[in-house]
Amino acid sequence: MHKRTRRRARRTRLTRAEPRGAPSAEQLEMEREALLRRLGRLHAAARRKPGYRTARNLLNPAFRRANLAARAAILQAASFMIHILEMTPPSSV
Repeated sequence: MHKRTRRRARRTRLTRAEPRGAPSAEQLEMEREALLRRLGRLHAAARRKPGYRTARNLLNPAFRRANLAARAAILQAASFMIHILEMTPPSSV
């Protein structure tokens, strides 16, 4: 008869603060600064849009309150909003 052997599962602790492939806090901060620069380069017509305030709020208070995992999603949403604002024609009011 064949005897079954059980393998004991090793208990391992995660040595990293974030899961594999997740950006670090420094990388997220650098991306945030790049998005703030893009936001600052927008023309006056785009700055009058409500989306400008939304993007600015995403990059400042919302980003600061969020945990590390949520910050990547916040940056993605802000990037989308800035992209839409960049497509706004300068003459629109």
